[in-house]
Amino acid sequence: MTGMEGDVLGDVFSEMSGDEISQVRRELGKVITQLHSIPGNRTVVEGPLPGLPCCDINRVDELEFGPFPTITAFHSYLLERIPPAIPLRQRYALVHSSPPEPTVFTYGDLNLRNIIVQRQPSSSGSTIQVSGIIDWTCAGWYSSYWEHTKAIYPQRRFKPWTDMWMGIAEDVIIADKQKENYMAKFEVEKEMWYYCG
Repeated sequence: MTGMEGDVLGDVFSEMSGDEISQVRRELGKVITQLHSIPGNRTVVEGPLPGLPCCDINRVDELEFGPFPTITAFHSYLLERIPPAIPLRQRYALVHSSPPEPTVFTYGDLNLRNIIVQRQPSSSGSTIQVSGIIDWTCAGWYSSYWEHTKAIYPQRRFKPWTDMWMGIAEDVIIADKQKENYMAKFEVEKEMWYYCG
């Protein structure tokens, strides 16, 4: 990180213009598209290399967990973390009862403190570019909705950030025909944050 030129996005985000936020949104969309296109076993939930456990210190557990042979097994693991008397258990199980989508390689923690940006002079003033992404601890193979929810989770109360991420999700993560199902997963995941995060 010390050798990477630029600023932590969180240090400059509030000062960025609307155009600069749009530039960062487009660049992060490209990053996600590249990550999600990495070939691999599209049925398992696991760490960044085959057979490695998952790591998610922000949302799931301080310790490693998994890997899981299927997305269904991963969702069952998360479901067990909800106290039995909470009605969310039934909604969570229902939302994840449809046939699972293939897993994709995700960074799993794209947030304001892990993205490095750099301003470049241009004929119109300046442009801002993503110059690096640091701290790949939570990377692994998950459903595509996991990238979106994990990006929002740490800064969920910062509306400009959550708005930008909704735009990224609509640009590159959510297929039109799957939007309703995707948003249902996102909404139930947000409720999970109150019990498990």
